[in-house]
Formats: sequence, C-alpha cells, structure tokens
Amino acid sequence: MRTVCIIQQRLGSTRLKNKALLPLCGIPMTQHIVDRCKRAKLVDEVVVACPFKDAEILGAALDAIIVAPDVPENDLIGRYYTVAAGMKADLIVRISGDNPCIEPSEIYKLCGLVGGYLDGLIMTSEYLDREIPQSGFDGFGGERYTLTMLEWMDRTIKAPDYREHPHKFWRDIRRAFYIGKTYPPGFRLDINTQADYEKIRDIYEALYPKNHEFGIREILEYLDGKEA
Repeated sequence: MRTVCIIQQRLGSTRLKNKALLPLCGIPMTQHIVDRCKRAKLVDEVVVACPFKDAEILGAALDAIIVAPDVPENDLIGRYYTVAAGMKADLIVRISGDNPCIEPSEIYKLCGLVGGYLDGLIMTSEYLDREIPQSGFDGFGGERYTLTMLEWMDRTIKAPDYREHPHKFWRDIRRAFYIGKTYPPGFRLDINTQADYEKIRDIYEALYPKNHEFGIREILEYLDGKEA
C-alpha cells in the first residue's frame, strides 16, 4: 500500500495574492505544509500538485517534489487523479494549500483506515459554511481517497463545481464522513485573507522558534492565553 500526500497549491489566489509563498518565520507557507505532512506516520511521499504555469516558481522556492499535470487549473479531480496515478499511489491524502498548521496526527488517522471502491469520502477536515462561519472548524486535516475512487470520479463526475471542489460531491450525496476531533465552533487555521495571514503569522512567531513541531494543542493553549 503506497500512500501519497498531495498538497494542492497555486499562485493565482484572488483574495490574497501569492499567498502560497508568504513567509512564516522566514519560510514559505507551502514549505511548512510540506514539512508537517512529512512528519505524518504511514505517508510514503509528499508532493505539491500545481498548475503547469506555477511549477517553475514553486519549484525554485520550495524544497519539495512539484508535479504539474496538464489539466485545467480548476479541475482538482483531474489534477489529483493524474498526479496520484503518476506517483503510483494506492491511497491519497488530499491536503489544502491554505493550511500551514496541518496536523500530522490527523493525516495519520486517514492513512490507517481500510476502504474499498466507493465507500465514500473520509475526512479529518470539516469545511466551514461561509454563510455560517461559526458553525464549523477548518485548517488542520485532510481527505482520504483511493486511486480507484479518483479514477471513478475523473471518469464519471462532469459538473465543474464538483470537479473544482471534490469533497462537495460526496457531501451532497451524503457519503462524506468526518472522523477528526471536535474543535471550538468557528475555529479556523486556514489562510484566505490578509487577516487570516496575520493571525497565523502571530501563531508561528510565538510557537515555531521554540518548537518546529508544534501542534493544535499548543495553538489552542496560546490562543486561550491571549484571550485570558
């Protein structure tokens, strides 16, 4: 069983320009994601999957395997399937390029599961409803796919919205299952805006110099201390 962690990344963010390379303690955000994913047990390989036009810049900035399949930028199903097949992966963990606080233990939970063809989507990432931001939490987990599952999705799913947001298909057919921990409602550790970046930068500056492998527990303790 070959397990590959695939981090989706691009430079074309509209809400926060070039956020993929924004520094956290002097290191590009995406490099932190790569390093944290590599610490997850049972992961055989970590790769960054990006649009072809971004590969040269990301490759020069990161110490990571960069793969740029020839598929449309917004076709995430196509990107994941092409990269997974090329890497000869059996099990794929999807990681968002917005999450520099990804938790290795949450990835490990996904790697240790056993599943078949269309069992559904298993997640340790609970996506927030943008209309009700206080309802969920996000930024520290991932999604589990098999290569067979991605092949079926690539062949079968045609709707552009689902191809850009693969998890939405499984949620809409009620075959998405969350197995992660429960965190405070509205707790977010992803970066989409300047305010998000400043929040995560503050966390890194407080915790990273003391412990490069800080986790969610340390983050919660730090945030609770700031609010006290």
